[in-house]
Amino acid sequence: MAQEFRISPYFSKKQVTAIDKLIDKIGCSRADVVKQLVLIKLAEMGYFDKK
Repeated sequence: MAQEFRISPYFSKKQVTAIDKLIDKIGCSRADVVKQLVLIKLAEMGYFDKK
């Protein structure tokens, strides 16, 4: 899988395989996972809090 090489500096091959198996089970893409992680991080940082 070509995508493996893109994230390999951040995760071990074993972790990438586990992530891909879970993503296949859930039926989403890596992009969906990344979007959710970004939204969670922005919420934690208070980005969506009204000023």
